[in-house]
Amino acid sequence: MTCPVDINIPDMLISLRRDLQGEQELFWQLGMKAYAFGFSHPLLFQMGGKAVSAAADKLAPRNPDGTIKALPYPFSGWTQNRDFPPPAEKSFHDWWRENRETRD
Repeated sequence: MTCPVDINIPDMLISLRRDLQGEQELFWQLGMKAYAFGFSHPLLFQMGGKAVSAAADKLAPRNPDGTIKALPYPFSGWTQNRDFPPPAEKSFHDWWRENRETRD
C-alpha cells in the first residue's frame, strides 16, 4: 500500500522510532549514572533508603495488611496487578550493625 501523495511513511516511522529510542536511551543512561553515583557513596545510599522509606510511609496507599496498593511512575506498572511489600522497619545495614555489635 502506498501513500497517494508519495510520502515515504515507512522511512518516516523508522526515523521517528530512532528519535524516540535516542531520547529513551539518554534518560536510561542518566538514570544509571545517578544510580551508580548513589550506590557508590554509602552516606547517599543510606539517606536515599531512609527517604524512600519515609515517603512510602506517608504517601503510598496501604492495604490493611501493610502492603502498598500503588506506587508512582515508573513503578506503577508493578502495582497494577499486585501489591508491593511494605518497607522493612529497619534497614539491613542498621540490623547488621546492631547484631554484629552484640556478637563481638
